[in-house]
Amino acid sequence: MDKKSILLTGATGYLGGYLAGHLSKKPDINLQCLVRPRKDGKDELLKKLGIRVIYGNLLNPESYREILSGVDIVIHAATFATLYNHAEEERKLFFEPTRTLIRQCAEHGVGKFIFAGGGAAIGFGLHNADESLPRKRLNFWPHQNNLIKIEELLESYQQEGTIETVIIRSGIYIGKGGGDHSMVTSVAEGLRNKQLPFIGGGKAVVSFVSLYDAAEAFYLAAVSEKSGGQIYHISSGEQITMKEVIDFIADKLGYDPPARSIPFFMAKLLGGLMEILHHFTKKEISLCRTMAYMSGKSLHFSIDKAVKELGYSPKYSWREAVEDTLHGIKT
Repeated sequence: MDKKSILLTGATGYLGGYLAGHLSKKPDINLQCLVRPRKDGKDELLKKLGIRVIYGNLLNPESYREILSGVDIVIHAATFATLYNHAEEERKLFFEPTRTLIRQCAEHGVGKFIFAGGGAAIGFGLHNADESLPRKRLNFWPHQNNLIKIEELLESYQQEGTIETVIIRSGIYIGKGGGDHSMVTSVAEGLRNKQLPFIGGGKAVVSFVSLYDAAEAFYLAAVSEKSGGQIYHISSGEQITMKEVIDFIADKLGYDPPARSIPFFMAKLLGGLMEILHHFTKKEISLCRTMAYMSGKSLHFSIDKAVKELGYSPKYSWREAVEDTLHGIKT
């Protein structure tokens, strides 16, 4: 059996950890992970899975350039993501290293570059959104703007024929771990502190995806001969409202559901004011405009293309994925 050589970035992160575990079990994959030297032991956990760990840093191309010549596919799951402000950090720690990595892959003969993008690249207020929709920049969210710039960059490389590129946009990732990066953890904390309101009555329709299903989607994109040049949306395939999600989490944890709701326009206004406050105080804030959009405006995907072209078939419902996640945070 001819094995595909895959280099994974971000393997010690939320999505990347699931990708590493999933891909390491595939007999047709030879997996190696690029990680920074660590003190928390996450690199050692990768080694215990039989994964080759390569120490390097995306901020220093010299640390990984040589290994690219023998790689068939790079899956880029490393990220630096914030919900507000931090534009300069986003540029230095996410956009510039990603742009350099893409260029190095193209120059060293990597066959395919798979990017873990974000569904927000097409904006909000969308139902059953497919991959043909245009991108829509939100000027107040630097990370979303960088996602769009990276997608556009990948498309230019694809058009030049120097490397095949694949963009996978996901619903909200659901799975154990993730800490502050987990939406379920954030909702649970807000419910515990009785500080979480509904926005717009919780009527926004959202897309969730189990990290186990997401990992399989990346694998399918890697081994597919037809995925080059494509964008795929992945989720559980269900239509879920934010109220359903929050009520479910509250019930499972024994917390009271939110007692109040604020209109979207008010949440957006308050979020903008808190961002201004952060600009001067540098203290973390509990609401921003991005949070208002994510909780108060719909973003629901059609997964028809991934199902048809990749054979993607989600195995976990949103309730199963959320409940599994809650087992890791219950006290």
